Amino acid sequence: EMAAQKLGKIVTVTGRITAMDRQKNYDRTQKTVDAMMSGKGLTAKSPKEALEAAYKKGLEDETIEPTVIVDKNGKPVGTMNSTDAAVFFNFRPDRARQLTEAFMKIDGLFLVTMTQYQEGFPVKVAFPPQYIVDPLAKVVSDAGLKQFHIAESEKYAHTTYFLNGGREAPFPGESRAVVPSPATEGYEKMPEMAAYQITEKVLEAIESRKYDFIVLNFANGDMVGHTGNLKAATKAVEVVDNCLGKISDAILKQDGVLVITADHGNCEEMINLQTGKIDTEHSTDPVPVWIVGKNYEAKNLPPASGEAAGILADVAPTIIEIMGIKQPASMTGKSVLHSISRLVV
Repeated sequence: EMAAQKLGKIVTVTGRITAMDRQKNYDRTQKTVDAMMSGKGLTAKSPKEALEAAYKKGLEDETIEPTVIVDKNGKPVGTMNSTDAAVFFNFRPDRARQLTEAFMKIDGLFLVTMTQYQEGFPVKVAFPPQYIVDPLAKVVSDAGLKQFHIAESEKYAHTTYFLNGGREAPFPGESRAVVPSPATEGYEKMPEMAAYQITEKVLEAIESRKYDFIVLNFANGDMVGHTGNLKAATKAVEVVDNCLGKISDAILKQDGVLVITADHGNCEEMINLQTGKIDTEHSTDPVPVWIVGKNYEAKNLPPASGEAAGILADVAPTIIEIMGIKQPASMTGKSVLHSISRLVV
């Protein structure tokens, strides 16, 4: 399309593991900047050649190393300089922050981001945030209850910033913990990631009886699913299953309730059924909501239809009802407790 419109050129090709690192591996971020600003890195004569060379090495799209596209003389077909204007099209903040911060250090570069990646960044924002008035954590906090949010560094933003409606700071009564994700070239080599360490801390939090609400994220199914390695993804699911079993037992011992869900699928669909090729992307399958508690046992369940019985916005109201808190008017979702069966949302 670019060729047909005679507009622009692709001058670098880089996978997100390097370009969009979110674990403070600044050496990866710098490699991306060096490729884009100085033309340093691997070279290829075309974007297609760059991709083919990476695939021959056994790399997936997300692990492609920074590659500079060069002309017949071996010179970069284009680089950025400090007098340019740059537009960052990523709409999600977590993977865009490090690279944005690196470009912010370049004097004279006019930087525009699609959304607000972090409050206070000295950049122009195309679409300012629409703040959520009553995210789940605020509702719990306003009820005077204590809560604990935990994840490994790969997904820490998901249990804090995203869950809290785009708010960086914790609400009153909210404690947080982050477990470092393992430093490895690819999570297929360590599919357990930090699940065991998270589980240990969650069990401690449950047994302490300090918290009324605990939210945690297991990154394994998503992050290992992105590698396209079926054997590793199977191991990742087994690890999470084992950890959830321990957490479930601990919660039930204290007459608590466990809610298990996700915001998308991934490792349940590792092969593209249309092409037969490895599928490393998120799936669009409906996801389950499992409610585990002594008072929530559903007997004589009808067969699961596979059709969505709700939406993600229904999860928070469901949790709020379980906790006996009044749902704020700003929440438009509905609790699913009154239609318990094999619900998928």
